[in-house]
Amino acid sequence: MNYVPHISKTIKLALLDFIRKEFAPFIREDKILSASSYFLLAGSKNGYPLTNLLVQLLKIAIVRE
Repeated sequence: MNYVPHISKTIKLALLDFIRKEFAPFIREDKILSASSYFLLAGSKNGYPLTNLLVQLLKIAIVRE
């Protein structure tokens, strides 16, 4: 699924703020750490940009509709 959802800047900032609050323990330098980063030491050890998480969550929401 290569779809990239386009959302307004205001909504994007609000959603990223929500993600930052809800996942605060897992965020370092505006990147979210994955379970594999913590436990398996596989994948990106520096985490993934929060915008990547936001895009993936929007894709899931759109597909499930």
